Amino acid sequence: MNMRAQSAAENMAKSYLDWWREAGVDVATSPELHNWMQELPNAFRMPMEETPKAAIVSTTPMPAPNAAQKVSIPRESDKREWPADMASLITAIQNKLPLPGNHYGGKTATPSLCLSPQILLIGDIPEIQDVENGKMPSGPLSELIRRMMQAIGVAAESYCFTALATTRPATGALPDGDLPMLGQFMEHQIGLIKPEKVIIFGSAACQALLGADVMDKRGNLHYFNHNVHKVAAVTTFHPRTLLARPQMKGQAWRDLQVLMK
Repeated sequence: MNMRAQSAAENMAKSYLDWWREAGVDVATSPELHNWMQELPNAFRMPMEETPKAAIVSTTPMPAPNAAQKVSIPRESDKREWPADMASLITAIQNKLPLPGNHYGGKTATPSLCLSPQILLIGDIPEIQDVENGKMPSGPLSELIRRMMQAIGVAAESYCFTALATTRPATGALPDGDLPMLGQFMEHQIGLIKPEKVIIFGSAACQALLGADVMDKRGNLHYFNHNVHKVAAVTTFHPRTLLARPQMKGQAWRDLQVLMK
């Protein structure tokens, strides 16, 4: 094995071990019970002195947009104009066409795509760095997602990331009334991407796609049907929540295991 292959193998092994430690697993098998809810080691949390400012979640509410900034979400009848393939969708997003979720802010962020997606990851809105870069995900979220996927054996070229919205609302949150249409549009995209499995991040995406809060849907498999294509899905905490509350990574690890088993 050459040095580059050995280094890649060591990095992959470290990612696995980091997630197992976060989940409270300290032996392969054991008859003893373990306290899964105790404070876990800082296995793959970034050191505080190295944590980018973008990883810090502010609790200060942002001001609501004024009336001139409000744009109605496209009507149900506009479904006939939804793109029929992902290349057309990316172009439509970049050209600011009136699609669900593409009307909240000035800049757009396109989904990350791959040729044969094993897993599609779905969030709610682009992060600030996403709209600056024009693509999702980026920054500390991208690094955490990469580690999460490595830990369950999914390479970077085998997963895609998208969000209900491709522009960022001024409030930093999606209006509740927009969630049903955003969910329908995301189901349309699942049909275009045709992933083997889906991970839904956070309450807004869970509400839009599964009709309930993430806490009510965690721990179980759910399914999307597109013709003869059946897609298994789980929901868990959004990566931005895990960055703000690293002690919850163990719970997210168990959610991912439900999907991979």
